[in-house]
Amino acid sequence: METSTFKFKSRYIDFHAIQMFPLSCLNRDDTGSPKDCMLGGTRRARVSSQCFKKAMRDYLHGVMPNLVSTRTRYVSGLISQDMLKRHSMTVPPIDVQKIISSIDQFKTDQKDPLRITALVALSKKEIEELSDYVKNVMSQPATTATTTTTTQQKGKKTPSGQQQQAQGVQPPKLTSPVSVDIGLFGRMMASLPDANQDAACQVAHWTSTGAVERIHDFYTATDDKNIADMGSAMMGVTELNQAVYYRYASIDVHQLYKNLGNDENLTKQALKVFAEAFVFATPSGKKNSTAPSTLPDYVCIRHTHRPQNLIQAFEVADCHTIQDSVKKFKNHKTKRLGKADSSHEYDFFTDNSDLGTEESLEKLISSSLNT
Repeated sequence: METSTFKFKSRYIDFHAIQMFPLSCLNRDDTGSPKDCMLGGTRRARVSSQCFKKAMRDYLHGVMPNLVSTRTRYVSGLISQDMLKRHSMTVPPIDVQKIISSIDQFKTDQKDPLRITALVALSKKEIEELSDYVKNVMSQPATTATTTTTTQQKGKKTPSGQQQQAQGVQPPKLTSPVSVDIGLFGRMMASLPDANQDAACQVAHWTSTGAVERIHDFYTATDDKNIADMGSAMMGVTELNQAVYYRYASIDVHQLYKNLGNDENLTKQALKVFAEAFVFATPSGKKNSTAPSTLPDYVCIRHTHRPQNLIQAFEVADCHTIQDSVKKFKNHKTKRLGKADSSHEYDFFTDNSDLGTEESLEKLISSSLNT
């Protein structure tokens, strides 16, 4: 393990939150039902880590769009737009795809000639590198193979003209994305292993602190123009639940610093924006019909040398209120980790009691990440 030169309070930062959500379907399974799980012999509401990371990525896009990657299979469209913007070259995405398909990671999907075979995350800098690559390929002398499609010769595919031109140009290695979301959540490219990046962040599935039951909501819609028949023009059933959730995530500060090119200022900026996203981001499932946007009722940000998920606090499903959940969490935290050190642990509780410090969430984030 390489030793980081970045000086910070600790190797890891743990983020804990207790948050209530109203009747909603924040994250659904393949049947359309709210996701759940079993814990301590009782059914609990659940929101997957992948769902919450999507919400956090959306938050990052909103506050630092130039430092967040784009995840897509339609890479050729991004490159085409960049070539027009930076090189004043109008190159159709279909022609771009024929060129970049010479790179293993960007092979063309058989069902759609405009997309690649697997989803990929690319930073703005990497899209520009691919754009420059396509420009250089197009500047190569025309080859004798002028066809733009592959042909079959003796059972083997013959490269197209664009692919033959690309063979003389070194493709970008994509080894330094400098993208905050890739730095946090990592990236894997099976065909370009040097472009892989270990995640600096661990994100747990949200789990309700108490038992939960699914609620079946029967709904109808009427036809405004159907005067003769005042009955329902449409009806259906949707499943919802409501719960108080325990949420947890942890960041390896040294890994994040390494992922972001050993840039101390960018690392500090990324930590602050991640903390904001952890606190304020909300999954968007059925948001227009349930209005589930709430703020955490309790947040604890803790500097530590060993990350610890404290879900054991809620093994027994005897929490009926937010205050029950916060009390149980704090008691378990003290039991497992000892008395809080005010220089390494910061918390916030909306209730004006001795369960937490009464300060704004923004102040909590700022003070907890002040090196």
